[in-house]
Amino acid sequence: MTLGLVLVAGPTAIEAQSAAQGDARPAFEVATLKQIPDDGPPVGLVGAPRRNGDRFSWPDTLLGIMIQYAYNVPSTHIEGFVGDNHLYTLEAKSDPSATEQQARQMLQRLLEDRLHMKVHRETREAQGYVLVVAKNGPKIKAADPDAPLPPMPQDMNGAPVTAFQNRIITHFPARGVSATLARGVTIRQLADELSDVLKTPVSDRTGMEGKYFFEVRFEPPNAPVSTDPNDMAAAPDIYSALPHDLGLKLEKAKVPAEFLVVEHWEKPAAE
Repeated sequence: MTLGLVLVAGPTAIEAQSAAQGDARPAFEVATLKQIPDDGPPVGLVGAPRRNGDRFSWPDTLLGIMIQYAYNVPSTHIEGFVGDNHLYTLEAKSDPSATEQQARQMLQRLLEDRLHMKVHRETREAQGYVLVVAKNGPKIKAADPDAPLPPMPQDMNGAPVTAFQNRIITHFPARGVSATLARGVTIRQLADELSDVLKTPVSDRTGMEGKYFFEVRFEPPNAPVSTDPNDMAAAPDIYSALPHDLGLKLEKAKVPAEFLVVEHWEKPAAE
């Protein structure tokens, strides 16, 4: 059975309520969220949305992953949500000039509307890491906003230099290798991405300002142990890769960590 969840132009009930309560978050102009039929062909899980002009699309993903992106928290910092394990596809239209933060806010409002979600954030102290400058100093420099954008990595040959602009993603360019790709992002964004990669809080204490372009490759943390030599990682662990490639390092510490508590949510009803 396919679930069709449609937002049409004009304010929904939650948008009208949010406006009355002074909610300044932007909303999609129109959006459709559909469950992929369980008896359909196999699909690959997509971990990040795609933006192209006024299109915001996200094929084949879990509601839990959408929540992680919308509220910008790692999966380990979400409480009270147990997904239904169905895959969904999202197609939406938004202002093409919307920032990444505004896109996240749009998705927040959509999820709160269609899942009747109520959430709040809590900051707690937890064991994690601080990201600091390594002994010999940073190996990356803040980007000149007036300079041409640097080329994409070779394994993304063909992708325009504007792909993933102002975003950071972790992908798998080769067997046994993870790569964190940053395209004009802050070190705070790197710390947030490392928090998701390591499944533990990471706080930025580098004192580095500006935006950066870089790529760091490492062995996927917590990768399954294999006796097959062909499965051996062709990259160092993240704790060695960061000082070598970026001139930054991780140190264990108690750090403030933000948690998203889902007070209430409902599975979307079939139409």
